[in-house]
Amino acid sequence: MKNRRALSTLVGAVFFIIAASSTVAYVSYSMNVIDSFSQSVIIKESIDEARNTESFEITDAIISNNKFDLTVQNTGKLPVKLTKLWVENTTDTTWNATRFIIDQTIPPSGSVSGIGQNISLYAVDTQAYDLSLVSERGNSKTFSFNSIPNQPISINLHAAPENIANGFSTTLFMTVTNDLPTEITLLNIVPQLTMSGAASPVCDTSASPPSKPALKRGESVIFKWSCTITGSASQSSTFTASIVNGIPGNDASVTVTIQDVLLALESGTSLESLGFTIPSVNPDILIIHQETTNTPNGEYQLSSGSADSTGLTVDLDQNNMQFISNNKTSTISIPAGNWNTSLTYLSSPLDSSINTSILTNGMIFHFEDNTDPHPNSSTGTSCDNEISADIPTGTNSPLWTSNSGVYSSGGYTFDGNDYINININTSCNDLDNGPNSSAGWFYVDSTGANGRQVILRVEESNPGTEFYEIVFDKSGTVGTLHFRFDSTEGKIIDCNIANVTTDEWHHFVAVREDSENCTLYLDGDGMIDTDQDTSNPNNTILTVSGNWVIGANPNTQGGQINEFFEGQIDSIMHWEEYALTSSEALALYNTKYGDGAHVVDYTIETVDTSGQKTTIYSQLGVAMGFIDPLQDMTDFYTSGNITASIGAIDLVNERLLFTINFVDGLGIDVRIDDSDLTNPLTSFVQLPMPSTTFPGYFSYDTSSGNYQIKVANTGSVGAFFTISGIRGVFDATETEQAFASIPQYVNGTGTEFSLTDTNDSVYLPPGQSITIEFYPPTTHPSVDGQYGTSITPGDDYNFYIYLSGYDETGRTFFKTIDIGGATVY
Repeated sequence: MKNRRALSTLVGAVFFIIAASSTVAYVSYSMNVIDSFSQSVIIKESIDEARNTESFEITDAIISNNKFDLTVQNTGKLPVKLTKLWVENTTDTTWNATRFIIDQTIPPSGSVSGIGQNISLYAVDTQAYDLSLVSERGNSKTFSFNSIPNQPISINLHAAPENIANGFSTTLFMTVTNDLPTEITLLNIVPQLTMSGAASPVCDTSASPPSKPALKRGESVIFKWSCTITGSASQSSTFTASIVNGIPGNDASVTVTIQDVLLALESGTSLESLGFTIPSVNPDILIIHQETTNTPNGEYQLSSGSADSTGLTVDLDQNNMQFISNNKTSTISIPAGNWNTSLTYLSSPLDSSINTSILTNGMIFHFEDNTDPHPNSSTGTSCDNEISADIPTGTNSPLWTSNSGVYSSGGYTFDGNDYINININTSCNDLDNGPNSSAGWFYVDSTGANGRQVILRVEESNPGTEFYEIVFDKSGTVGTLHFRFDSTEGKIIDCNIANVTTDEWHHFVAVREDSENCTLYLDGDGMIDTDQDTSNPNNTILTVSGNWVIGANPNTQGGQINEFFEGQIDSIMHWEEYALTSSEALALYNTKYGDGAHVVDYTIETVDTSGQKTTIYSQLGVAMGFIDPLQDMTDFYTSGNITASIGAIDLVNERLLFTINFVDGLGIDVRIDDSDLTNPLTSFVQLPMPSTTFPGYFSYDTSSGNYQIKVANTGSVGAFFTISGIRGVFDATETEQAFASIPQYVNGTGTEFSLTDTNDSVYLPPGQSITIEFYPPTTHPSVDGQYGTSITPGDDYNFYIYLSGYDETGRTFFKTIDIGGATVY
């Protein structure tokens, strides 16, 4: 018993030790777990704190060498390690978001450029992307490159000023604000500007600044453009600003209007002395001026100075043109290249042998362009806006091209289901008692259908059957041309010419002398047919009420257009109450309404101080194209060019003389020296860029002291001049020197006419002119030119006049006028 009790004690001790050890182990484990958890919490809190305090921004973003080039700045206090760049092309919807691995560490306050240059992605600078940069700590930043998300942002556009004078500038301010509801930074914001309206603006090619690298939420950027606007009073330009790759409709607009500010337009005072009123052109552009003062033999002046506000129309077919530059003692070198004489002109509507009185009542359609509706080219005021040619849409529309007409003019091709409608007007293109005359050109396609193909037809609406038509009845490669009409609903008068060939142009003139007689001319007077039927007298009045139709039979009673033409039709004409004669029919046939409408001889010569001429280019029989006068012989809307290729030349005290002699063709009116023309410009000569500016026709004799200019008010509002802004400036072209003058007198001499701080000029009424007298030019403009250095004779100068004052309505004005090259001796 004693031994068992000792064993029990031992066993109990062992169990106690085991239990105690287990307890200690558990407590230790528990303490370790608690400690580990505490450490995990501490580490996580540290990581979270680091993630929360990490901060970085993209400060610049461009595409360089077809790859992204991002500049990232660490804006926090901890180092940033960038690990991933996600890219999604939002322009190309077939793209999926793609991850690229990067490994770039940025120290606190530091920045790194070139991120994206080493990834295997090639970017296109015209497409839009969404980018997301991810750091090692798990932070990410989302950016939109070249675009904005699918919601608009704030865009505003303002102009200062919104009302300006012709030829003046306005500044456009575009404000873009990132007011997106989420934290998205916009990268590479690029503005764009579109323009519309009757005025003609010329704006900076890009905004200032051209782009904004990064625009964070809440930030704004201002883009600016400077725009010079030309046009007539009340014309305007509407500018619309938006973001490249932006949301359609997310834009802003502003309208700038030209007002009749003095010295600008309606009440504009212009410098008539030598006739220059608008800012100068480039040295390679020589304007043809209407003045003949100081030219050797009364030629028109040719200089780089700008055009006058009045302009002149030269009837070239009655008065040959010569225009000549001034000579210069120093050398003017002109490199080899093309010399282009650009003439702004209009062609006469008819040959001079045709009675022009017929233009007051009629219609003429040359189809020089694809305008719809096409205006009537008859110049009679009573028919200007009464008639137009309507071009159908869809499958019934003939095909217009710029050279498918006769003589490579603009014209329409009819493919067998096309036509053109022309409305009828009782005063312009009706028939009635007659006489009537119709004319035109046609080209029949030999592969077209046989049978009747209508060139031109007009008819009576239901229930009548009276009609008037020109029809080609095709049979294989030939056919018969018919001119038919019926004014009695039964007896048809028919003039016709057989064996007319296809696949070539033919001209017709159809004359209805009265209700019983007709004459048909084909290709001048080579083939003529007449018809007369007095057996059963027709009604004297031919009554039609439907539209004229070109290229088809309107078939009013049948209800279905048919008898379509296949080929080309051009220069359709019709006159009411006039019968063309055989000589007039021939003149119409010989008139080239296209290439070769006018033929001129063109010569360029140099002229030395003794008058000796040397020809450097001559071309006889130069063909000039037809420019449709439409409804107005004063609306110069386009130009034609004569181009010469000439080798390099040096001019030493020599002039350039251009001669254009009219030889043959339609009459031609050339517009010169007109500053109101902006598109096209007034007539000019463009040379390869010369070594220096050609001299103008203004000269200043230093021995004479004061000099004078003449100013005319060509507007309708009177003006006063003030001394504060009137100056004459000579800018040396070969040095960095300039000389200026202040005014002494206006319109007279003596105290009464002096310009001072307390004495303005006399009143300049509309339509009147005055003379401004300037003190001698020096480097320090002053009374009597007493201060500074006097101007240097013999040097090359550009001469400018600055004018300012106020008009009779209290509005102020100011204007810079470029006289061009000036001679000082």
